[in-house]
Formats: sequence, structure tokens, C-alpha cells
Amino acid sequence: MFIHGIGFDSSSLRGFQHIYESDMLIRPDLETMFIDPFMDDPTLSFLKNIQDPLTQQIYSRDTRVITQRAEKFVEANGHHG
Repeated sequence: MFIHGIGFDSSSLRGFQHIYESDMLIRPDLETMFIDPFMDDPTLSFLKNIQDPLTQQIYSRDTRVITQRAEKFVEANGHHG
């Protein structure tokens, strides 16, 4: 999972891919790893990246990528939190 990711069918997610191009990968972002403090059993949690399985490129409609682009836009235009 950490090296190759996990494949999934993104055609069932609104706004992602059409059925003929729906194979995608979900891969954990190890830099975001943390122990979930709200779970009874020790649970490792992390954010993920969605990638194209053929090109290995981050998927442009991944909500995390969209948020990162928005943050860069706000910073570049002089608006700071």
C-alpha cells in the first residue's frame, strides 16, 4: 500500500473520472502520519494522494491538490491568514 498504492474505481465518485478512465490509485502521504487520539485501539492515520496509475501523477481533481493550489493562490496575491 505504501509503495504501490491501492487501486480504486473513481467513476462512482461525483466529479472524478468517466467509467472508461476510472482506475485510480490512492497512496498515503507519510509526512502526514499521526496516531489518532480518538480511537480506543492504537490507530495510525494519514492523509492521502490520488494518482493516475499509468503516469503516477497526482490527480488534478484530488480535493487535497485543489486546496493546496488555493492556498498558494491566496499567498501569491498577498492575502495571509
